Amino acid sequence: MEDFLFHQYGGLAPSDLGDPAPHFLGNAAPELRHAPNDATAVLGCLCGIWECWPLFTRITAAPGSVTWSAFRQPHRPARGYLAIGPFVFPRPVYEDALAHVVHLAEDPLAPRGRRMANTWHGEFPWQYLPASKAHPSPGTTPVRTYTPNAYGLHDMAGNVWEWTSDHYAEPQRHPDPAPQACCAPGNPPRNPRVGLPDHGNAAAERFPRRVTKGGSYLCAPNYCR
Repeated sequence: MEDFLFHQYGGLAPSDLGDPAPHFLGNAAPELRHAPNDATAVLGCLCGIWECWPLFTRITAAPGSVTWSAFRQPHRPARGYLAIGPFVFPRPVYEDALAHVVHLAEDPLAPRGRRMANTWHGEFPWQYLPASKAHPSPGTTPVRTYTPNAYGLHDMAGNVWEWTSDHYAEPQRHPDPAPQACCAPGNPPRNPRVGLPDHGNAAAERFPRRVTKGGSYLCAPNYCR
């Protein structure tokens, strides 16, 4: 009777837990080039009687978990604490799991397909893409175009740059160089020690360029890394 009830409710009968190291997967016999790691030791009730099971669940069950004895049993009326419900299961339903997956797949800058700030369109700073359906604002936008933040303030993205004294140098090679940079003028980098351009042509330098650290929603992710 014990084995029947335990298997009906998805549990393990005391007789199933008598062997301290049963083999659930694999083969107990030694195999060539195979480590003997198929044996799994479980905590067992060696007494094999009904009174051992409540003690076993009290030791091994996590706090707040529902054991098999907490269900309403179909073969007899519920009595005492068994009649109290509804029972709460810690497992999410399919709809909850699906909604969480959709949330993880959303663009953090455009939840539910709506952009929350006027971000850069393309590879910053050398490529700026024209307006499209996904990016309807190719340039600056009027104040209060986008949703305010939790404090009711508009247009607060940005202003997190650090302008350092290190001179900026163009990369040696680029897969798709722009004819002219929009935010970093194409003048030669300035040598911070002597105050002259690196190639010695002071007339070609319009103003010294310095490295800017940081980023904002204006930038593409690859530029901030």
